[in-house]
Amino acid sequence: MNAIEPALPEQQRSALDRLARYIDENPAFRNVALGLPVNKTVELSPDLWTTHNLKPPEEILGPLGGDFLLELLEGERSPHIQGKPVFRCVRNGAQGEALCISERPLPQFYREKRETLNSFVDFSYGGELPKWPLEIFLEISNICDFKCAMCPTFSAINPKRFSNLKKVDRGILEVSEASEPLEELLKHALIVHAFGYGEPTIHPDFREFVDYLSRYEVMIDFFSHGKHLSQEMCEFLVDRKISRVTISFSGSTAEDYENIYIGGKFQQVLDGLERLNTAKRKAGSSFPQIHVNSIAFNHHIEKLVDFVHIMGSRGIEQVNIKPLSTYDSMPELHAHTSIMRKNIEGKILDRARQAGQQYGLKIESSTYERQGIEDEDLWGALERRHKGGAPVSKDVIAVSSFKELARQKEQVVASEAQQQKSVEAVRKRREHYMPTRGAPCFEPFKTFYASFDGKVFPCCFKTSDAEALGFLRGNEGAGIWNGEPFTEIKEKALENRYRADICKTCIRSNAYPSHHAVHGRFANYRRWFAESFNLRFDSKTELRIHQLPDNVGILERRHRCRTRLPELKKALAEAGMDAGDVNAETDLNGLLARDVRRFSAAMKAFHPDAAELTKREHARVRALSMLPKPGRKTIAALLLAAVAIGLGNVWVGSSLLAVLELTMIVSLVGIVAVRRLLERGGKEGTFSVDRFLSALEPSPASG
Repeated sequence: MNAIEPALPEQQRSALDRLARYIDENPAFRNVALGLPVNKTVELSPDLWTTHNLKPPEEILGPLGGDFLLELLEGERSPHIQGKPVFRCVRNGAQGEALCISERPLPQFYREKRETLNSFVDFSYGGELPKWPLEIFLEISNICDFKCAMCPTFSAINPKRFSNLKKVDRGILEVSEASEPLEELLKHALIVHAFGYGEPTIHPDFREFVDYLSRYEVMIDFFSHGKHLSQEMCEFLVDRKISRVTISFSGSTAEDYENIYIGGKFQQVLDGLERLNTAKRKAGSSFPQIHVNSIAFNHHIEKLVDFVHIMGSRGIEQVNIKPLSTYDSMPELHAHTSIMRKNIEGKILDRARQAGQQYGLKIESSTYERQGIEDEDLWGALERRHKGGAPVSKDVIAVSSFKELARQKEQVVASEAQQQKSVEAVRKRREHYMPTRGAPCFEPFKTFYASFDGKVFPCCFKTSDAEALGFLRGNEGAGIWNGEPFTEIKEKALENRYRADICKTCIRSNAYPSHHAVHGRFANYRRWFAESFNLRFDSKTELRIHQLPDNVGILERRHRCRTRLPELKKALAEAGMDAGDVNAETDLNGLLARDVRRFSAAMKAFHPDAAELTKREHARVRALSMLPKPGRKTIAALLLAAVAIGLGNVWVGSSLLAVLELTMIVSLVGIVAVRRLLERGGKEGTFSVDRFLSALEPSPASG
């Protein structure tokens, strides 16, 4: 047995020796933990420890206990037991420790990923700003070989196209330029979005870039127009387990599509989507997920049901309906903007969703619907959403004429004086901060955007002339993330104040993300992680992420933890209790169990309603402890017994059997229902300090 690495200190070697001997001597442990199929894991929960009469880790390992396991087994060393590497030791708080032993070693950057997630959760509990970004945007190219009509940069119908293209340098991000500055960020990030304001697949070293990013065990996705989805490219994307490919596509006919996506071919892109879906199915892979971003043109929304059938038949899993943004320089688009109205567009969306169900295709339209109207004048709504100073044009020009219109457009280049005036306007906006009208935006707390030339911004939604927060060339990405400009952006965001030169467009049109979406990001990463490494992500981190509130809720939680939590700790200390280790996630029932008398005195001093609240909570926990906890196997066995009794009743016609069957079913349903009612959606038996403070007096969001 290779239980110990020679380099370990003597005390740790001794502890692992004891663990190895215990495993050898305990058949129950060996059968449960080590009798595993290839590449499968099993987690020894506290229930399993009890069921198999196993000693807790601290008894096996002596004074080092579970803390040593947590430190050692998640570190770089990988001690082996019975020839199998130990995967992890998950701390379950008051519930004890849980060991998980696997046939496969821990991924190299697993610990860094977990640190990033927990740092964000700690921030929500009033802690420091997040130490690392959860997601990174890398603009590996800001060049595009399409001239899509609605694109503010590359549009063929925009007379200022040349001026817009000249505003910033154009090029590609070299792998060699990104590798050193981004190394630490990539180790900690969960997701890399390998795209920006350009087409990523025209990067000459696109595959090399993807291979480089893959080393860091990040989930990679990108947006594309889909022209370059060759058979070889599709097989590469599936083999590298790219998490998601999102194709920009609007239009149910070649005429509709090709007059918007100028330079694209309708059938060519559809064939590429079909090749990608076929490659996925052939490999038996769930990845990449294939999504489509669709712009809400009037003509497109009118034919949305047809579009859903076209996409669903090619394996598209989700269609995202995005509002059309309008600009002064492209008045031809103004009258083609679809505005969501429940009685018209709302009904079309309902029919499209019904059509998507037969393919398992989901339609996501929250931003489009959020910008909808009830009784407001349609043109008034267009004016309000318009991203420009000139009036909205009411002239209707057929979409079918857009390609011809592009040939006739005369390009206008801004003079040096106009360009200088624009630069000065940006500098003035840098000093101006503006609030959101609704929930705050949390992009600066989780997102790091790097343009192809190394400029860093807090998100991908920034305005085109925004002033950078830092530069990758000659600097570490981690230093920029924690540096003064980025930190100032985050601190102002906590006050619901956002820099106008970066955030003006989103805030004015109410188009910024109103939810941090960390739940969804983590759920996707967890699923990708499981398929990529055949391992499950840390269950404790999963629970903490699940308990994250929305943006407003995080501000309220931070307020509670920074104001009321110190007062609670002070009350506990004055009552003679040790409150040094009390934090927002501490189980209140655990505190109560330490010393009922002193805890009750502390609650009376802390808040007039605290004693009554804790009394009710204690009664709830006692009731839970007295109720049996039937597991899935027990429930299944009882249901099978009830069915057997029912069949016996049919056979012999006994009223006694009928009563017995009914009693069993009612008792089982009653126990499960009462338990769920008592648990109230929280983890069984726990009532965290934060939940307690929230129940006493919900805090107003700071700012």
